[in-house]
Amino acid sequence: MLLLSVTLVVLAIPDSVTNLSGTATDITVDLLWVKAVSSNSTVIRYDTTTYPANPAAGTSAYSGTSYYTTVTGLTAGTPYYFSAWGYDGSDYSANVTTLVITTEGFSSENTTIPMSEPALPAEVFQDPDASGWSIAPLDWIATYFAEDGLDMPVNNLWMTIASIIVTFIGIGTYVKWRSFAASWFLIFIASLFCVTIEVMQGLVIIIELGIGMGVLAIERYYQ
Repeated sequence: MLLLSVTLVVLAIPDSVTNLSGTATDITVDLLWVKAVSSNSTVIRYDTTTYPANPAAGTSAYSGTSYYTTVTGLTAGTPYYFSAWGYDGSDYSANVTTLVITTEGFSSENTTIPMSEPALPAEVFQDPDASGWSIAPLDWIATYFAEDGLDMPVNNLWMTIASIIVTFIGIGTYVKWRSFAASWFLIFIASLFCVTIEVMQGLVIIIELGIGMGVLAIERYYQ
């Protein structure tokens, strides 16, 4: 008896490329896609009038195993029709995946944007005003202080006057009572008042505290 064995061989056709997308500049298009499952490479062709009908039509955009590419040398403001197939080395996918994308209308290679020359005020070339100190109302003095309250004020005569008055208070107190502690205490209170009405900077209080504590410590040490 003769037994005949017949083996059927089914050739698998590659799946289609999926999720073909792109972004354009004036002369380039960046393409991104998901490779076909049963293929080892992707073939992409493009044209400016219609989708390429087969892998030999149009112009080659890409052929390889990656999942992204940049098509260069394009024309600004032009629609480009892309067709993509999966390829396994011998067969192409039965279905084609398509995408149309238009490049931007501005071309950086041949377009110049004129820039007008800015007009500067005449005062820009003048020397800065150095007329000296000036007295300002109390409600304006706060504008001479920095936001953090630690920078020295600018062009403020009120702080100079307040500092001289506080200094004479301290000297007078020490001459009368011969007590540095009492003199330092009155200086601190007077300075605190000046800071409250914004004629003296808050940093002065910190400096006075440091100096006063240091002098008191030295005085206690030698007693």
